[in-house]
Amino acid sequence: MGEPKPIEIFELARKEYPGTKRGKETEFKEFIKHKDWKEALLLLKPAIDKQAKAWRKTNTSTKYIPHFRTWLHQRRWEIELAEDVKKQDEKKREIAKKNRIRNEYRNEYFDYLNGKTTEALLDIKKDRGHLWQLAGWLIEEIIESRRN
Repeated sequence: MGEPKPIEIFELARKEYPGTKRGKETEFKEFIKHKDWKEALLLLKPAIDKQAKAWRKTNTSTKYIPHFRTWLHQRRWEIELAEDVKKQDEKKREIAKKNRIRNEYRNEYFDYLNGKTTEALLDIKKDRGHLWQLAGWLIEEIIESRRN
């Protein structure tokens, strides 16, 4: 059997496209005009699936969905849907919040250390925070337990 040929992979994507399309050979000839068609080949089907889902969600009529040839020519497999951008923004905010919380606990830790004068704690202070890096897992556990 072996690996599927590029035109076979392309055909899987073409069949999924909900708008008007022409024959497999004709559409494939248009597609391979792109210099990076080999890299883009595996992106087609997931992009079509995602965009078709968005079109269904917004009840877009098939007369408003571009012809497959237009979709290919305009490289619409590269379009980031608003939903994807929103998820990326949410993830960035989540990471920023986690870093902010981590820094707050780190600052609390250093404030605590600065208030202590025992010899062992003075040694930890001299360590300039390397212990913090080693005990990062402990801080993560504390953060998680305080969330619950």
